Formats: sequence, structure tokens, C-alpha cells
Amino acid sequence: MDNLQNEASDLAAKLYKEDRWETHVHPYDTATINKKVSEGDAEYPKFTPICHDQTGDVVEYNYYVFPHWKAHMSLPSGSILHRNYLCFVWHPAFEELREYIINHPTHPDDMTISTLVSHLTGKPLRTFPRNVKNDGTWSNDQRRRLEESPQQERTLEDVAVDDVENNDNYDADEVQSHRRLLWQQKDWGNMREEAIDSLVGYFGSINPGSVGWCAGTEYQEPANGKGNMRFSCLNGKIPEVSNIPWMNKGNLAYDECH
Repeated sequence: MDNLQNEASDLAAKLYKEDRWETHVHPYDTATINKKVSEGDAEYPKFTPICHDQTGDVVEYNYYVFPHWKAHMSLPSGSILHRNYLCFVWHPAFEELREYIINHPTHPDDMTISTLVSHLTGKPLRTFPRNVKNDGTWSNDQRRRLEESPQQERTLEDVAVDDVENNDNYDADEVQSHRRLLWQQKDWGNMREEAIDSLVGYFGSINPGSVGWCAGTEYQEPANGKGNMRFSCLNGKIPEVSNIPWMNKGNLAYDECH
């Protein structure tokens, strides 16, 4: 499973770097995809099948890192979701998922919505920088886009991430104390891991993992010291507006809306 995920992440990065048609076509547009594939082109990476009983594969929940790349879920506080998805989220077909959120000790709304939306769209979630530097050159359009993006606030979770990313010899106990709001329940991490495996098992597959905000740009680079991450953006440094392709007219993904 991990090998398939790595292959999917590498292929997604390659397609975005080349600004290929696969990144612009909806995965469920089978007519276009079948025509292109018959001509010898590649497809956008497929979801990885999960069958715990047959393979023993499980998904591990990493609560020490907020990755730009290969993330399979997005926290509600930093998410932008089109209102059209609400009819699916509240559809009777998914009532048992909503009950699962209410009854589970960790109330995994982030995992549930992220998994549900990625399966509806056929693609992983797009990630955004957590913070953006003001380089003094923001246009009105760039300022508007920033105002519509997640609020750039430094939270307790961000503090913990900074400790991990900027110090190779970080103290795990210290990191946990920074994120103490997430550790009020005994075995919180194990319960979150059980939750994501239950949700992935419900759908039977997991998305290839998000592509970073710097996908296809010169700011994309191999990951360094970030577990099983494949790529990084500016090695975790805070970008300026000019670094972000979809903030600048004419650049990659400026006119896209996924």
C-alpha cells in the first residue's frame, strides 16, 4: 500500500509540473479520459484499494506533522468547501457516517468530510500554505484571494509543527504539551488511528494524497526529514505571495477551481 501511495504521489507531482491535461479533467469524465488513454496518455493517479482482512494494510495517523504533500485529510478550521457538497454531506445515504462522528470519542469530522469529498471528486484535497509573508507588493486581486483563503493564524498546533520541523532533536513530550488540547482523552492518538482506518475501510480505498501548493513550480523539492513525505515546498519555509502560483495571473492553477 505504501509503495502504491508513493508511486501515485510521484505521478501526481510529474503531471502538475508538466501542466498536463490530467490535472484539468474531472476523473469521472470517462469519455475524455478513455479517449486520451487510448492515445497513450497517462491517467491521473487512482485511489489505492484498502482491504484490511485480505492484506493487513492499515493507515497510520501522523499527528506530529501538517504535510503539504501526501495529506489525506484537511482540518475543518483551515478548509474551503464548495457549498454544493453540502447536499452530499447531509444526504440520507451518509446518515451512518454522521452518527459515527457523533458517537466516536474523537468526533472525527475532519476525517469524514475529507474522505467523503475526495471520493466524490475523484481527487485528493488541494493544500494551501498555513502562513504567507507580506512582501509589500500585493495587488487587489491577491489581497482578495488571501482574504478568501484560510485565516493565517499561528495556533497551538502550528507551534508544535514548527518545533518538529525546525529541530531535528525535538522533545516529543514538549510537542505533546504544546498540543495538550488534543491529549485530554486517554489513548487519543490510537482512537484517531482507529477512526481513519474505519472510514477508509468504509469507502474501500484512499486517495493518492494531496499535492502541495508548490506543485509544478521551482519551489517543489524532495522532502527532507519528513517521514514518508515525497516532496516539500520551500523546505517548510513561509512563502511570499509571489511564490504561490495560483495567486499570480497566468501561472499554474490560477484559473482552476477543484
